[in-house]
Amino acid sequence: MKKFDRPTDIIPEKIHKRLHLIYFTLKALIGATIFLILYLALFTKIMGLPDRGTEESPFLFHQYCGTFFVEFDRANSFASDADYSAYLERSNATVEPTTAENVLSYLGMIPSLVLVAAMILALRSGDKKRIFCGRAWRYFLFGGALYAAGNIYAYIDSNFISTTSDFDGMTSVFTERRQYCQIYDILGIPFIMICGAFVLLMYEKQLNSQNSVKVSDTLKTLSALIIAGSAGFIAWRLGVRTYELIRVMSGDKYSVWLPFTVMESQTRYMCRLPFEDAVSAQAYKNVILFRYLRDLPVFALTGAAVWAFVRVLLNTAKGEFNTKRNRKYLRNSMLLLTAASLILNIAGWFETDLFDRSFTGIFGNTTYTIALRAMTEPLLYVAVIWFFGTYLQAIPESKSE
Repeated sequence: MKKFDRPTDIIPEKIHKRLHLIYFTLKALIGATIFLILYLALFTKIMGLPDRGTEESPFLFHQYCGTFFVEFDRANSFASDADYSAYLERSNATVEPTTAENVLSYLGMIPSLVLVAAMILALRSGDKKRIFCGRAWRYFLFGGALYAAGNIYAYIDSNFISTTSDFDGMTSVFTERRQYCQIYDILGIPFIMICGAFVLLMYEKQLNSQNSVKVSDTLKTLSALIIAGSAGFIAWRLGVRTYELIRVMSGDKYSVWLPFTVMESQTRYMCRLPFEDAVSAQAYKNVILFRYLRDLPVFALTGAAVWAFVRVLLNTAKGEFNTKRNRKYLRNSMLLLTAASLILNIAGWFETDLFDRSFTGIFGNTTYTIALRAMTEPLLYVAVIWFFGTYLQAIPESKSE
């Protein structure tokens, strides 16, 4: 019996090659992640390594802020060797989980596995040329919604539910923390996935001559939410940074707050940059002014990139898809974010040197790193927008301008 041939979309070969590359990249990342997890688990089991430091190896963990990180160890985080030993004993203690805890831990893996499955199906549809006839928008929508829900839960759990902290028992400045909602890290990629789903659905409705008014309204609503969230976050952070700069430059002995990410964690905190640890008042002013002047164009470029992306959504809401204008907006958005990334990362080289010369204590020993480790890397969103644009170009090109 002859095998049934499923219908496929008509996609230009150039675009199909990109779709294949995206799908291959996802599979490679999944394979590399599984290998790394198994390797680390096996290595730890064979070597009998504890989760945290030891008496012989005092390193504990890193904490990332943009393009630098600070290292936590016995010398800079504990009042005495006895406090450090007590911390190790508590951190490395073997706790036998109950049956209920084991069940919950396995159940907690289900959302992540479902998200991975949804992404595999979504990207496989592009590789197999079944984006529209296979209704791939469902996988993007479900995956984006699940991703957003997981990020929101992780934020609520780390800030409101969890009663333990990596800093319990320490005496460093990081024991004094404030909550920090890094909204683009929580909702940025999920929203792009959800927007992509509705763009594909909008085209599918028009392709099948169906009513697309509700989908169009949804795209407009998403656009409004993205603008409101982005503008609100930029205004909040820029306003706080400006207030802090004024206080510091006016001569107040005022300590600003910096956003940090704990190593290999979704935990985000605002931590105080202690004025008293600066080698002089002028040195403190120099650091704060440098960070402000570096981040000001990054804010501006990022805001412009968001607006360019939203223009694409508003155009698709009007029925304009793979047009020259939309491709230009996406290209501009990626270029603006790339420029923001260059400013952020190149200036980071000078920032670490400035910190080391200006502070004693934990902030006097910073190390440069890429912004991706703190999840503040604009290039991450360049990649995601490129994926979005590739799927948009799978739609037949329109001459509408």
